[in-house]
Amino acid sequence: MRPGATQPTPHFAITSDKKQADFEALFTTAVHYAKALLGMPLFAGIPDEAGFPREQWADGAAVWKAGNSRLLIRQKHNDRELPLDLCLVFAPPA
Repeated sequence: MRPGATQPTPHFAITSDKKQADFEALFTTAVHYAKALLGMPLFAGIPDEAGFPREQWADGAAVWKAGNSRLLIRQKHNDRELPLDLCLVFAPPA
């Protein structure tokens, strides 16, 4: 750290952790409501799990077949001052 610079406050870390947990909860809630409308997804999980849509840059995804396409709910944590994304994506077939 350069002279005179300050350490991040623990408050930011707590806020950051809470925001990330909030977005994970939003992802879970979005998947829950989508299941009620679309049925069980073809896949729901994280990149380490078999079936994760490899072309998607995300920390979590749920995938349904939608006609000739796929419907995805995707959660990403880009990690630059805490940008978190919850995305609805229509993608071509795998």
